[in-house]
Amino acid sequence: MRQRLMMLGAIAAALVGPAGALAAGPGTFEQFPIPAAATSVAQADDGAIWATIGSRHTVVRVAPNGTFSESGDLGGAPAGIAVGAGKVWVAVTSAQKVVAFNPANLGESQTFATPPSSCGPVAVAADGSGAFVSLPNDGSASTCGVGTASALLTISAAGIVSPALAGRGTALDLLVTGGKLWVPDSTGDVVRRLAANDDLTPEVSFQAPGGSGPNGIGLTPDGNIAVSLFSTSALGEISSAANDPAPLVEKATNLSSPFGVAAVGRSLFIAGSGVGGGKPAIRRITYDGTVSPPLTPPAGTQPLDVTAGPDDTAWFSDLASPNLLRFTSRAPRVTTLGLGPMPPGATTSPMTEVPVSLSVNPGGNATAVGIEYGPTTSYGSVTGLAGSLTIDGTSDERRIILVEGLTPGTTYHYRAVAASLEGIARGEDRTFTASAGSGPKPVAVAKLPKITLTRSTKRGLRVTKIRVTGLAGGEKIAVSCSGKGCPAKKRDRTYGTGAKNAGSLTVKATKITRAKLRKGAKVKVVVSNKGATTVIATAKATTSKKLTVTTRCLAPGAKTTTAC
Repeated sequence: MRQRLMMLGAIAAALVGPAGALAAGPGTFEQFPIPAAATSVAQADDGAIWATIGSRHTVVRVAPNGTFSESGDLGGAPAGIAVGAGKVWVAVTSAQKVVAFNPANLGESQTFATPPSSCGPVAVAADGSGAFVSLPNDGSASTCGVGTASALLTISAAGIVSPALAGRGTALDLLVTGGKLWVPDSTGDVVRRLAANDDLTPEVSFQAPGGSGPNGIGLTPDGNIAVSLFSTSALGEISSAANDPAPLVEKATNLSSPFGVAAVGRSLFIAGSGVGGGKPAIRRITYDGTVSPPLTPPAGTQPLDVTAGPDDTAWFSDLASPNLLRFTSRAPRVTTLGLGPMPPGATTSPMTEVPVSLSVNPGGNATAVGIEYGPTTSYGSVTGLAGSLTIDGTSDERRIILVEGLTPGTTYHYRAVAASLEGIARGEDRTFTASAGSGPKPVAVAKLPKITLTRSTKRGLRVTKIRVTGLAGGEKIAVSCSGKGCPAKKRDRTYGTGAKNAGSLTVKATKITRAKLRKGAKVKVVVSNKGATTVIATAKATTSKKLTVTTRCLAPGAKTTTAC
């Protein structure tokens, strides 16, 4: 709590300062359900995230709205995945083939057989010219004979498969950028740069520490090469402009068995596929001098791969659960919406205060919002600092802030402002004139409670936690469960909150949180208070593994709900 207050104090001070990041924020992790645990992930040009599922011999496409679709059986377990030349390329190891999907149509694909005398394909990279495929003999692939050499091959955008070329390393990941193919040789402890042509001409090699096992590979935010060193829990970096052989620059990660590497915004993310030993599962390294706090993904997370997603997000495969992980931590975004509503029954007087409406997306971190105002575009005053109004999460939220102490007859400039540890954002300038005569007196609109429902698919689909924040004190919280899987008795329960519960409350609805929900079942949470807007959150089991949560509001005296 003390740490959070100190952080909000820093944010409040920043509201009247210039824009810029204060530090890297702790961010927000979200889980997106898929049919089974995934191995590799990649982002398509339309913003969808594709993932390979080895246990089901399929790939899935997760749309920007979080819904997924699954391919048919690929005839073997897929491994690596990449996007390029207008296709999503998937290496199907045991079936010794590469499948290229149409990103817009999961049911449309082409199949390219790899040489039967080679190992099965594992890694794939792609650019506008086509795909580059690694056929490694790492001692674990069932399609490899003892004497079969590791090899690489190319598949052109026109679908021409080159011969397999040996002698270029045992690679479990590949990177193509700037007309060069980068190959981390996991058994030779070296990273090779090849010309990205049909001959894959070797150009230069960079030595890794002995026994380090260079493995995953990606770009840093400044365009250099980052390589995870699987066996030494470290990260190696190479200048993308280097032409002379040189050792990798090594950095500690404190991860167990790091693999996936990807740049997102100004940060580099590394996935630690090992678990236990008190080590984190994910590491974030910033490249602008800000401090990156430890990340806290959901308990039991075992990430393997990572890719940059839309809107400066990082997406991870998770070997331990049927979910993809999304991490969000970026500067907030704010829009000045105009003056707020004048509630019925307001008294009349010269205008000395006015409600101002704004919309903010917190970007995954605690975000303070306020209104800057004054007689000119220099403003000079601000209201709604961190201590009185902060917002968390990754979705757009609307708020109304009361601007007080106005001089009747004066024209004011105003704009919305939002600040988090990731940065400061300001909305567009607007104006209003404080009426000097009689008129309706605006009344501040209270912050609405926020209901968060946490779900799990372990041991059946369940709502495992019900938490309500933004409580003023005195609310009633009603929890109910209806449909298949709900407890046979005591489906409904009402909880009261007093002054001691102002702020937040975790609802202990044990019978409901233990219920294994089946398709069509609903868990409803209603937060009400005398004279205040009622907030209603409904979680519906749309499948045996997916919950869809909707939130609606009921204004005092209203008979129908509206969007909050």
